[in-house]
Amino acid sequence: MKTLGIYYSKTGVTRDVMNQIQNAITMDVYDIKSQPTSTLNDYQRIIVGTPVYIGMFPSKIKKYLKQNADKLINKELYLYTVGGEEPTDYQALFELSKVDLTLYHHIKKIVYCGGEFRFEKLSFFPRVLLKMVSKHKQKHSASETLPSLNQEAIESLIKVLS
Repeated sequence: MKTLGIYYSKTGVTRDVMNQIQNAITMDVYDIKSQPTSTLNDYQRIIVGTPVYIGMFPSKIKKYLKQNADKLINKELYLYTVGGEEPTDYQALFELSKVDLTLYHHIKKIVYCGGEFRFEKLSFFPRVLLKMVSKHKQKHSASETLPSLNQEAIESLIKVLS
């Protein structure tokens, strides 16, 4: 089955997860910033990788999913997310992001892969804000740590795709 991995990555975390998947299975990979929509017709299976920011998809992912919903709905579709916390309700994530729920219901598997704060890749304001929040969490909760990638979750997705 011909597979395409599509991702959006601001700091490289989502890209790194997609690269791990690509190293395990035969597939093509494109950053949505450069992905032409016409190539979707060549693939039977699509893997979408995205960060989640403040409980929503980034605008570039929202736009891509909306513009290509008619093509994606005819594919075997998988989704993985990265971020500081796992979304508690993926259906609400689609609703808040104003992405067609038909796509949500069509997804075969959704995996939260953890995340990493790559402060050096962020612009000034988000970097300062994230540092303040992470210091506050560490100071006030001994059980909370900075997020990290969940290799078991990534492997579980790879196993389903293999």
